[in-house]
Amino acid sequence: MTSENKTAPSDLAIQQNNSESPSNPKRYFFSSIPIQPIDLQWKNLTVSADIKKKVLVDGKKKTVIERKVILNDVSGTIKHGIFTAIMGPSGCGKTTLLNFLSARIEHNLKIKGELRVNSQRVNDIEKIGNLVSFVQQDDILLGTVTPRELFTFTANLRLGVSPEEKKKRVNELLHDLGLEKCADTMIGNTLIRGISGGERKRTSIGVELIPNPSLIFLDEPTTGLDSTTALHILEVLKALAKSGRNVVSTIHQPSSTIFAHFDNLMLMVRGQIVYQGPAATAVNYFEKIGYPCPELTNPADFFMKLLNESGLVMDEMEKSRTESGFLLNFDAERFEEKFEKRVTHMVEMYRNSHQAEEGRIGELTQEVHNPKIFETSWFRQFCLILGRAFRNEFRNPLDLRMKFFQIIFVSLVTIAVWYKIPKTTSGIQGRTGVLFLITFLGGFGGLQYSLTTFNMERAVFIRERLSQSYRASAYFCSRVISELPWLILWPIIQVSIIYFAVELNDNGTEKFFILAAIAICNWFSSSAYGLAISTFATSVEVAMTLAPVVIVPMVVFAGFFVNQDSVPPFFWPIQYISFIKWGFQAAMINEFTDHDLDCAPTCDPLEQFDFDEGIAVSIICLIAIGIFFRIVAYIGLVKISTPKKAKIM
Repeated sequence: MTSENKTAPSDLAIQQNNSESPSNPKRYFFSSIPIQPIDLQWKNLTVSADIKKKVLVDGKKKTVIERKVILNDVSGTIKHGIFTAIMGPSGCGKTTLLNFLSARIEHNLKIKGELRVNSQRVNDIEKIGNLVSFVQQDDILLGTVTPRELFTFTANLRLGVSPEEKKKRVNELLHDLGLEKCADTMIGNTLIRGISGGERKRTSIGVELIPNPSLIFLDEPTTGLDSTTALHILEVLKALAKSGRNVVSTIHQPSSTIFAHFDNLMLMVRGQIVYQGPAATAVNYFEKIGYPCPELTNPADFFMKLLNESGLVMDEMEKSRTESGFLLNFDAERFEEKFEKRVTHMVEMYRNSHQAEEGRIGELTQEVHNPKIFETSWFRQFCLILGRAFRNEFRNPLDLRMKFFQIIFVSLVTIAVWYKIPKTTSGIQGRTGVLFLITFLGGFGGLQYSLTTFNMERAVFIRERLSQSYRASAYFCSRVISELPWLILWPIIQVSIIYFAVELNDNGTEKFFILAAIAICNWFSSSAYGLAISTFATSVEVAMTLAPVVIVPMVVFAGFFVNQDSVPPFFWPIQYISFIKWGFQAAMINEFTDHDLDCAPTCDPLEQFDFDEGIAVSIICLIAIGIFFRIVAYIGLVKISTPKKAKIM
């Protein structure tokens, strides 16, 4: 075979892919939607982090700060109308670069360099945040909604067009992403069976396409997908780029077919760029600098092996292997130095090549017009999120059944133990136990309810807030309102079952309604604690661990186990913020005031427990605790939804 005929299959695929198909090409709905073209250019970008390490100095451990460079003086450009793929081994800095360009880099990193948007220098890309979309590697979606409902919800929040246009865009997007068959199937979670992994990934991408972004960043969108699904996603991304958008994605170990769909390729290793340019010329470029790609080899596999230390180790071991299969004279200590020389050589060759010069050229100069942050009013955001919250509650039947079963079971156990408590001295202890149990279980139930409901949505809330879908206050108010019916229903069911069966105070029907009101206020205040814990806790596991730490001291100093006058002064603050204390006190006053006990007036349980405040004061304190800790929860909500981001120095 002559050298002229030596063409790798991957190169042929690239050539065929770049040529127009003779058949009628598929058109996507977003091809006809006007957008603002945006080019991004960065120069001499260095991103580093200070890491604390313990070292031995004169036999003693001391903490020193070591600076780790993640991106080392890199420059480049990504242009509109082109799909750019970023590849490199783990830890090479590709995700950090993606986070920097999408304004999602963490505040503990230090950034030096220059960033330009359409040739105009900026300090923070957040100034055009509404024109930027970011698709995370993990599919963060609410499991109780369908793709159609999710797209419609996003369209109603982020589009300022007519309802007919919103519906049209949603339907066409479902069609273009191949989601029509599962459009009305719930996405699913660990408890609900839903759509497939590939459909979830396409749904994640579709949510970010609804607001018509000019810049689209994706973090490994093909990970975990089969080759056919991955190829379909790449075709959609290419179509997005051809419509004038700027599409950038990190991709790990693509197949040769997927590699053939790349327009632009950026290769990174150890925080530096070693190639940036057309994917079709990458193989020839590396062959010219001394790294030829073997025939019939996937270029992506070749590049990953070339840029990975383990690839060099494999080559060294192969060279040292004898015919008998044993290693001979393999020097493991030299391969690190050899790999470092390879990286230095590739970086120097790239920086001196015409590829680097072309990557620094910016084409656009027009100023980018940034639309308003929110397309809908606060009240509209509130109504949309409230509707979704109620739908989410009713589509979690297992949660409702478990909560209902829990209340019924505990109530029946309470009745079995204290059925028809006598109105004698011996019955006082039983009545006290029943009231404390109602207060404790109600308080714990309210705390647990808020603890789990928000944590299930925490990741979704952060994603939607980073996408600037709505205000944090609109979300918070809708969540609080959506909980209220359950905070009223569950305590009423509990009190209704227990009250008449154990024969609590029957001196007037108002006693029952007062106890029900106390139980509702108790649930209201305890749920505020759960909401506050869940906003500051990073996961459900952490929140569930913190819950006993919060509730146990409140139980101890509620007045049932320790007389209130006997509580040490330094524990008084816990006593006054204990919802169990105020709920138990109000229930006891309601029960033993105007109660015709056979032992009266010789026995006075209220004097024994040192309950000095009345029912009104106790209820006011419960409501105040509920409001105060909801304010604390809101502050935490704002804190987690507006993370500190690093600025260019």
